[in-house]
Amino acid sequence: MGTASAIAAICELPTLFLFGYIIRKFRCDLLLKTAGIFFTIKALGTLLAPGIPVFYGVQIFQMLGWGLMTAASVYYVNALMEPEDAIKGQAYFTMAYTLGSVLGSFLGGTLIDLAGVHAMLLFSTVSAFIGALIVLIFAERTSKIIFQKNTANRYYFHLSAVFFICYFSFIIFHLFRFHLLCLFAQISFH
Repeated sequence: MGTASAIAAICELPTLFLFGYIIRKFRCDLLLKTAGIFFTIKALGTLLAPGIPVFYGVQIFQMLGWGLMTAASVYYVNALMEPEDAIKGQAYFTMAYTLGSVLGSFLGGTLIDLAGVHAMLLFSTVSAFIGALIVLIFAERTSKIIFQKNTANRYYFHLSAVFFICYFSFIIFHLFRFHLLCLFAQISFH
């Protein structure tokens, strides 16, 4: 489970790094709707995964699920609420995330104890589908965010791009190193 969580966390980062660019192209409500769809796809993929390698592969949907929702929710709240209430809106979103995590963990654990893992995965897939439907139906349309063109925005975009490239170089280096270690271990034990 730790490896799957690490893969999911790694998959979120490109979306977060490039969100400044993404938000210029798409409205916040569309991004939240997309996130809801990808939450459902990830839950369904987890339910249908025949083994651990596929389960690890399903974690890539985290990129457009949680990664997109985390960043889009900030802009969504800012687009819909008055500036003096924006902090309150952010607090409500955070409270909903926390409450959902606590209740989800409790219900998931209870379902595993009472009915098994498959029942819990089925319940989480249905819950994700219902949540996506709610977001698709009730998310209010927002206007596209317009950023002023200035050197600071370009600087931050380029800084994000450089950080993104360094991040993936680091991952590739460590995957290559891990592959070499596994190869060495196979040679040593045979």
